Amino acid sequence: MNAKILTVANQKGGAGKTTVTMNLAGSMAARGYRVLVVDADPQGTAVQYAAQAEEGSFPARVVGLAAAGAKVHNELRKHIADNDIIIVDTPPSIDAVQPSSAMLVSDLIVVPVPPSPPDLWAVLPVRQKIEQISVTNETVVVRLLLNKFNSRRALAGPAMTALEEIGIPVLNRRLSALTAYQNAAARGVWVGELKAEAGDSRREVALLTDELLELMGLPAKNRVGEGQSHG
Repeated sequence: MNAKILTVANQKGGAGKTTVTMNLAGSMAARGYRVLVVDADPQGTAVQYAAQAEEGSFPARVVGLAAAGAKVHNELRKHIADNDIIIVDTPPSIDAVQPSSAMLVSDLIVVPVPPSPPDLWAVLPVRQKIEQISVTNETVVVRLLLNKFNSRRALAGPAMTALEEIGIPVLNRRLSALTAYQNAAARGVWVGELKAEAGDSRREVALLTDELLELMGLPAKNRVGEGQSHG
């Protein structure tokens, strides 16, 4: 089976692309998938994230391919036979060549965005870029992920209006503004490897993983409620 390619993209910094990338990679690897993280950001944030691991190593392999520039898609094709899932972390600029290149061969594009009107409106150029890419990649699936969400507050009217203007389907699952994600990044792990106090973050990552695997046509394998995944 050739690997499914999931690209995480947003033109705005601070949307949480690397956090989303690394936690999905850890979650999917813990379920037994062969996962490769491709860091296509010249800043190398995903590579730096994995390098923080003090014990053992990050459960998914992480490689930096930003130098491939507009030929990232060619580099990705070299890895599809040896992996089940490839997750691409992209730079915070939709005008950079790496995101467009990765999108050309992606099965799924996830756009993480904090649920505030300015952040949501900033997604509009991303949508335009994806529309251009979809002329070539006709089967790509695109979803918006509400990230850094405050579960105690409903989306305000302006945020709902901004969501409607974007026109990208929103994932049913979302990730909250929990300190567990920061703690995991500082240790170079995903939240599934943290202790019991990170239970809320583990559950929401597991549910998001279920949804994304289904969108890619892959079995969920270890479902939510089967305990903490491996470290």
